[in-house]
Amino acid sequence: MAPSSRSSTDRIHLSAPDVGAEERTLLLLDAFESGWIAPLGPHVDAFEHEMAQRVGVAHAAALSSGTAALHLALRILGVGPGDEVLTSTLTFAATANAITYCGATPVFVDVDRATWQLDPALVADELHRRADRGRLPAALVTVDLYGQCADYDRILVAAAAFDVPVIEDAAEALGATYRGRAAGSFGAMAVLSFNGNKMITTSGGGMLLTDRADWADQARFLATQARDPAPHYQHSTIGYNYRLSNLLAAVGRAQLRSLDTKVGARRRIFERYRAGLGDLDGITFMPEAA
Repeated sequence: MAPSSRSSTDRIHLSAPDVGAEERTLLLLDAFESGWIAPLGPHVDAFEHEMAQRVGVAHAAALSSGTAALHLALRILGVGPGDEVLTSTLTFAATANAITYCGATPVFVDVDRATWQLDPALVADELHRRADRGRLPAALVTVDLYGQCADYDRILVAAAAFDVPVIEDAAEALGATYRGRAAGSFGAMAVLSFNGNKMITTSGGGMLLTDRADWADQARFLATQARDPAPHYQHSTIGYNYRLSNLLAAVGRAQLRSLDTKVGARRRIFERYRAGLGDLDGITFMPEAA
């Protein structure tokens, strides 16, 4: 069948956006009527505060994408040309792309077949080998894949032994927990994505999370073209156009209110697939870590 003649029911979407009346009629309309159409505004401030509270961190910076958040996190840590950064073999390209934006080289560490998450033993082995060679990585970017967290008890201990900072790529895991702590609360900094296929969506968007106020302030500064606090346009360093708009932040606030409902819906969909396909040879399902 030609693509142009396919009906919408022929395609099974990976994760279709789930947007309801509150996003359309309440917060988005409020954002329009407030006059805050361009980036920044009261909904951006509120979205940052509400997300930080939900995840359990002190500060959040709302950005244009999860990729932008990764890029800024790496830059804030001082990652640059000639550096190497460890990350997972099983992830979306953006995780590695952000490392290359800084001029650094991604070094891939494999996942554990039993969990699909970054293998803590392999991380520790790689750090030991690099310490012996005097070539430690500038950072480690973990990945919380498909709604589950990496094994942070073991990974953070291994990284701390060599003073290697950890950035948590929690783009796919908002709403998940690890030993009672929310995804997005681990490492020096963490990032979320609000792309159309994520747990909540702002159409496009992301967020950097951290307990350090200076890092959150630096992220906001770099994300607004690094404009100096002067009465004229003055820029002492390279910045980026990475801030989230007030309109999209309004959508994100409404989406966040229904996060638990969205997590429950995804669990039901998963069980439906497992019930319908679980007995077929050659098909296995992602395990859920205890």
